[in-house]
Amino acid sequence: MMKKKEELISLRAKVIALEHDLHKSCQEASKNHDLCCQSSCGIAAFIREK
Repeated sequence: MMKKKEELISLRAKVIALEHDLHKSCQEASKNHDLCCQSSCGIAAFIREK
């Protein structure tokens, strides 16, 4: 019985770590998306000026 409890605790810790990694990845993806959009807008404005 104790082994199952230890396994459950371990799995919960893994889920928490994975949720943390997912959150960080989402933040990074959002930041990269924003940077990409800013670059695209800047290039489009530059092309329109030409």
